[in-house]
Amino acid sequence: MNATMARMLGCAVLIAGLIGIGDMAQAADHKNLEENLPLTVEDAYPIGYLGREFQLITRYERGEKGEDRYLVEPVLEFGFPRNGELSISGPFLWGEGEPDGCDDVTLEQLYLLNQETRVLPAFAVIGKVHAPTGPESEGVDWTLKMAATKTLSRSWYLHQLHANFAWTFNEKERPGERDGFYEAVLGYSARINNETMFLADFVRDEDIERGIESNIFEAGVRYMLTPYAVLSGGVGFGVGDDSPDIRATLGIQISLFGKYAMWRPAPRKD
Repeated sequence: MNATMARMLGCAVLIAGLIGIGDMAQAADHKNLEENLPLTVEDAYPIGYLGREFQLITRYERGEKGEDRYLVEPVLEFGFPRNGELSISGPFLWGEGEPDGCDDVTLEQLYLLNQETRVLPAFAVIGKVHAPTGPESEGVDWTLKMAATKTLSRSWYLHQLHANFAWTFNEKERPGERDGFYEAVLGYSARINNETMFLADFVRDEDIERGIESNIFEAGVRYMLTPYAVLSGGVGFGVGDDSPDIRATLGIQISLFGKYAMWRPAPRKD
């Protein structure tokens, strides 16, 4: 079995494991902003303690040279420890200009540092470890990220500002690559109605290749389809020579339950 087939098999096992864990039901929260569901911005808050959530992200992107790229990424989240969130993900990539197959498997831990006050935003620190399962990956890379969330008013609309800054350390840089690169995001969210949230953000980031930076404006919505499922959709447009022309994302997140579920379906009465 060659290296590419081994990576594909490893990703397939990961995806099967993610999909097969748990049963549906713990109440979902469409106000809790998750990265790439549907925008890059995320808030500082984890899911509930001992909660479990399955997410599926799908994305289409047209590059600045007209190349079409696609992504499907399953994510499994655990609410652990208290005030924290642990997740594992493994995206599939295909299209023009990039190798097809499973990209790096990522293990992520978020920890909420403080609760928001009248003056102070809520802050969270996020650490990511990227296992080299991608077709061109070498070494174990890691990312350190900060997230902040501040509520602008206590009105029903729940206007909030969000800021993210991440730095990724490239463990084994190759010729033409950076040894580290950043991503900065400024976002806004507000409630449209009881089931729908509106989001917008601006993303500025560096590519792993030297001399390539991008700027993207994004907007989208998160819709609570059922008490345990949230649908999301968003679109982004690039600004600048190295930025993608367009990015479109659709996603779903489904809360799972087990022994520690906060909400379960009512038992049948025969």
